[in-house]
Amino acid sequence: MKRTASAHWNGKINEGKGEISTQSNTLNETQYSFKSRFENGVGTNPGELIGAAHAGCFTMAVSAALTPFFIGRSKYCFYFMCLYPMAIFMFY
Repeated sequence: MKRTASAHWNGKINEGKGEISTQSNTLNETQYSFKSRFENGVGTNPGELIGAAHAGCFTMAVSAALTPFFIGRSKYCFYFMCLYPMAIFMFY
């Protein structure tokens, strides 16, 4: 399966803004900006998207690893924080 995404940026780095879209339309012209990355601006940011992708992959891998052992849990929650160059996972 091949998935694609696109990102468009307009303007200077600290004043500009952009949109991110995915082939599945889960993200459809979703706003991102300098302020959403480094301050409390509206929209997402690349770090948040990477964190979500890692957490999603990790939870699927844990579920796949635990399924053969029939551990009585059917719900796994993970919190992922990306603090370059390290990542922190928490399981609850």
